[in-house]
Amino acid sequence: MLNGTVQQYQQESGSDTTTFKSTDVIHFYKNKGGGSIFGTPDVIAALEDIKLLRKIEGNVLDLIYRFAIPIYQMKIGIPETGMMATDKEIDDAKTEIEKMQNDGIIITNERTDFKSIGAEGEAIDVSSYLSYFEKRVFSALNVSEAMMGRGGAKQDADSMEEQVHNTGKVYSKNYFYFYRKFYV
Repeated sequence: MLNGTVQQYQQESGSDTTTFKSTDVIHFYKNKGGGSIFGTPDVIAALEDIKLLRKIEGNVLDLIYRFAIPIYQMKIGIPETGMMATDKEIDDAKTEIEKMQNDGIIITNERTDFKSIGAEGEAIDVSSYLSYFEKRVFSALNVSEAMMGRGGAKQDADSMEEQVHNTGKVYSKNYFYFYRKFYV
């Protein structure tokens, strides 16, 4: 830059550098704020929502991993004199469970209580949270659920097509304006 005037541009790709004359470069921008030399990407409005949605998705994955395979509790013995479990009975039960196949079953006597913890369907339903943040992201990106592959009816597809055409028209209009201004 010489006194605030751009003399040339350089583009670096790996170890290659290409130089362009300033007269050969045209800047296109969208949503340029006052006092700014750059436009603001549409996704900026949704950036925090996207980060939050990704974090929630990660937490949902943790929930699925944690609760898809329940924790099992086996109580051996009952709290009556002479009916309490011995260390040998506990060790034998542990050995049997470790040897058991994933889809195996265990048959016990009345002194053994075997239950699954965490598989009672009491985990939080996160689908509404995911849907809410996903919709916020779609709104900020100016896309519909149908545009993002979430299904919909024929009128959704027509509306989606019209949105895409309108966005293309905006970019085309700006491009041709600059093209005519600088090259015609």
